[in-house]
Amino acid sequence: MFKDSCSSRDAQKQIKDLLRLINRELGAAPQADPTVTGYRVFAMVDLAGRVLGCVVAQLLAQAYRSPCGALAMQDEMVDEPCSIGVNRMWVRKVKK
Repeated sequence: MFKDSCSSRDAQKQIKDLLRLINRELGAAPQADPTVTGYRVFAMVDLAGRVLGCVVAQLLAQAYRSPCGALAMQDEMVDEPCSIGVNRMWVRKVKK
């Protein structure tokens, strides 16, 4: 797991490199720099230090529920209280 604090340049570079890989594999748009925007990056690593999976989360006060199986109309969306939002969730292909 990466250090909770992103104070070292090496840790920041590892996180940025990992997020570039995740965004490419998920087909996701690049996001703001997680080392300065309040995101937390949690990585699961094996004993050799290879990243097997990762979750990018952010503390939130409110969020919109994602409808299951259908697109919601803008006027149907109601914010709800929450405590954390998951921005990215990824697992290495060979571990799925």
